[in-house]
Amino acid sequence: MPGPFPPKSPDTVPKDVSSAAAALPADLSFEAALGELDKIVAAMEAGELPLDESLKAYQRGVALVKAAHARLAAAEQQVKILEEGVLKPLALDQEDE
Repeated sequence: MPGPFPPKSPDTVPKDVSSAAAALPADLSFEAALGELDKIVAAMEAGELPLDESLKAYQRGVALVKAAHARLAAAEQQVKILEEGVLKPLALDQEDE
């Protein structure tokens, strides 16, 4: 059963909403993404945003989560390469002995 609203075609989606994800810079750090995401969550939880802005903020948040996840995956891959394909726990105490 179809929902109460007609399906949106790409022509009816506002361009500024879809540009939220595209506006992420390629060099956005993991920490910067989390910081911005924290601000978005706080604003949404406080109910400070009108509906349209909430939707834009939500989409931006999803893009930030994806960017942060990509940074983590890249870091994990680098660790695997450095550890010859095997993730090992960091044992700082063993180095001191």
